[in-house]
Amino acid sequence: IRIILRQANAAKREVYRFEDFTVKKVREAAAAQNYLPLESRGGIYAILPDCHPLASCPQLTLSDLKKQKFVFLRDNADSGMESVYEICIRAGFVPDVSMIVDTLSTKYSAIRRGCGIGLVFEDALSLAALIKDCRLLPVSVPMMVDWVGLYWNDDILSETGKNFLSFIRERM
Repeated sequence: IRIILRQANAAKREVYRFEDFTVKKVREAAAAQNYLPLESRGGIYAILPDCHPLASCPQLTLSDLKKQKFVFLRDNADSGMESVYEICIRAGFVPDVSMIVDTLSTKYSAIRRGCGIGLVFEDALSLAALIKDCRLLPVSVPMMVDWVGLYWNDDILSETGKNFLSFIRERM
């Protein structure tokens, strides 16, 4: 995917150029200086019942969770489960899945009843924070996620492209 920003002159003709931005997936840990993510999920949080032995920890790592049972949301991804499942795989372990459910409310209910723990990206915390009898704990993890974003080359970026970047950066 290429994005070409065009600037019309007074005669209403468009000035065509090489692409200003390329949309591509970039591994978070390798994100370049000239890269602007189009999505951001923030960190990962574990959802545990209050009575879970790890619920008293201030923070967890994925290594702490390797031997736990998980509840995941069904997804159309290759694995058939939500993307936090892939985070576990990339961290070096296959999660022990106790349940795969179809809705967030079912996922949270299963966690509250002790069927397993859950993982959630920070951008989904608003609903997760409403779960009764559960704790949300930050999970320290090198994300190693491929994010979709804009990449550009400063040497060929048009003035319109520079204005676009300024506009986006002011609002992020």
